[in-house]
Amino acid sequence: MAFFGFENLIWFWALLSLIPLILIYLIRPKPQEMDVPSLMFFIKSGFTDKKRSFLKRFTNDLLFFIQLLILLLLSLHLAGPYLNLKQTLLLDNSVIVLDNSASMGVNNDEYFKKAISAAKDNLGSKNTLILVSNAPKLVLKDADKDDALKFLNELRPGDVRSNIGDSILFAGEHAKGNNPVVFVISDFISTDGTNIDVAKNALKTKGINVNLVDVKSSSNKNNIGIVDLNPSEDSTQVFIKNFNNNQEDVKLIVNDLEKDLKIQPNSIEVFSFKTPDGITRLEILNKDDFLTDNVAYLSKPGGEKIRILLISNDESIYLRSALEASGSILLETAKPPIIPDKDYDVYIIQGVLKKNLITGFFERVKERVENGAALIIYAQSDSGDIDYKGLLPVKLNKKEGFTNLLIDQINRFTKEVEFGSVRNYFTTQNLENSLSIVKAGESGVIVLGRIGTGKVIYYGLIDDFSDFKLSPSYPVFWVNLIKFLAEVSEIKDLNLKTGQILTFESKLNIKTPSKIIRGDIVTLEEIGIYNIKDKKIAANLISEEESNINYVDKESDVKNHGNGSEEGKVKQDITRMLLIIAIIFVFVELVLTKLRGE
Repeated sequence: MAFFGFENLIWFWALLSLIPLILIYLIRPKPQEMDVPSLMFFIKSGFTDKKRSFLKRFTNDLLFFIQLLILLLLSLHLAGPYLNLKQTLLLDNSVIVLDNSASMGVNNDEYFKKAISAAKDNLGSKNTLILVSNAPKLVLKDADKDDALKFLNELRPGDVRSNIGDSILFAGEHAKGNNPVVFVISDFISTDGTNIDVAKNALKTKGINVNLVDVKSSSNKNNIGIVDLNPSEDSTQVFIKNFNNNQEDVKLIVNDLEKDLKIQPNSIEVFSFKTPDGITRLEILNKDDFLTDNVAYLSKPGGEKIRILLISNDESIYLRSALEASGSILLETAKPPIIPDKDYDVYIIQGVLKKNLITGFFERVKERVENGAALIIYAQSDSGDIDYKGLLPVKLNKKEGFTNLLIDQINRFTKEVEFGSVRNYFTTQNLENSLSIVKAGESGVIVLGRIGTGKVIYYGLIDDFSDFKLSPSYPVFWVNLIKFLAEVSEIKDLNLKTGQILTFESKLNIKTPSKIIRGDIVTLEEIGIYNIKDKKIAANLISEEESNINYVDKESDVKNHGNGSEEGKVKQDITRMLLIIAIIFVFVELVLTKLRGE
């Protein structure tokens, strides 16, 4: 698009008005020289006369050029001239959507550096900056140019996926003024959210121009990346994709283990390995144009066992077998009235004889629970006759007969569990701050409560009147319940995707892969390990779409915008300015004519 243009080229016929002016100037009679005797004495000053004659002709020429310029300006005014100016020159507030996702880090931040340069070129007097990640992030609002430049100079790409469409829609809420415009600077590899074209058209219907600035290179980039990770307690599968058009020999490192893989073009290879305890680093040693997806981390809870004290005079062989089936549980037993004076993570009271419960027994257990231990009270036929000293989260009422059991709360220890039915159970009434997990009729038979900082579970399925003890789900239920009470995280809870947001009840010191922050909320923006309290959380990109750095949406309008320079300019009408200039020259002409006495 040219810097200067015209809307109505047909009005160039108005330039024909210049012809009569030029003809009149050329054919007007020239003054003739005459000898006047009474003025002969002026001949001696010939040099001065010639100079004055020259000045007079110059004055006449100047008047001609003024008249010529007036006609030219009026003719151009009718042609509707305009200037192509950068839109930011006409905006008080520049709204910029800047892609900050992982794919912008291609080839040592090649795309991101181009994006920063484009963002600087489109800054206005006031600037609103929105970063593209898993969700739009407003980082600057109505900032002056100096503050915006400082922020851009310090910005680096994140290890997150890209939600470009939603970021465009969010930017539309901040575009204001006459002819509002949003600049979107990206490689346009969108992995989440609204379609880019849909978002752009939505803003256009509101009268907001959307300028797409594509910083992606036209040349193909090489990439082999980790695109998925499937961890479990026993084994983990890592998915590696070859995005290139040739077979690649890939060397994968898993801690100290080396594995050589041959991956076909545009194919995925799966490698399985035993899940190690603690933190595991996975790395592809092949060097390519996108190193971000060459590294991943795996976090598995450490090998420390959960210490359980089973207090019973008549142990349930089903319960004991279920607890001993887990390698993560260290089980000890005690027979009242003799109870070891040690600290445990979980206490289970099951099958006790009322006569053996010495004074102060429940008070000692309650003290441990208040300080953070967990307690399970396993119902028995005479539970209604035992004073649990306020440890129960329910009030026990009369017994009822057969009924089916229904899950009231689906969680980590009830999901995919079939509890079946009971033939006899205590009807209950939940106490304050208790939560029914499994119900028999209207009564909770598995109920969760709290005492101090510890948790209490009432387990109301009496072995003699329930077949759940024979179910394959029984040991799974108990192991998962124990891990829940001991606050042992599931492996999937410790392995998350970048971009996820974690919230906490209070402010904590959180060690990210690059720094230490304090707060009650953290966004996983970097690949690596986050140390939060006593947990180590692994955050990974693992996105096949974000790793596909050569992706081009052939059906999208994005491909038509190149570097966005055309849409980055607007037509500025200058007809009014030309008319004002022509009027000024008319006044100048009148003044000159008056000075000459005409």
